[in-house]
Amino acid sequence: MADKTIATVQKIETYITTDPEFTPFYMDKTDFLKEEMAFRGLKS
Repeated sequence: MADKTIATVQKIETYITTDPEFTPFYMDKTDFLKEEMAFRGLKS
């Protein structure tokens, strides 16, 4: 992922954690967080 995409994904993670009422109905929070964590592991 490019730097701008990484920043967007991190913002989404913050939004769905702090304001879960804005999470789209089609988005599975658990899967999103699992995939984002996996990406962080690959990046480091």
